[in-house]
Amino acid sequence: MSGDIVECTVANPPLNKEVAIKLAWQQYWYCADIVGQGCESISNLAATLLNSPYWYFWWD
Repeated sequence: MSGDIVECTVANPPLNKEVAIKLAWQQYWYCADIVGQGCESISNLAATLLNSPYWYFWWD
């Protein structure tokens, strides 16, 4: 964690597309920069969350 970045490891990442999409929306509401300035869509964010034990957030 730093002034504008949070990196997390998670024990139970989403294992299917439906759960990953719901989680992607929640992460977007928490930190819109990960979509707007990063992966460019909720679907792309969801794809990065599937089976991934890492979450990353940053703010400008």
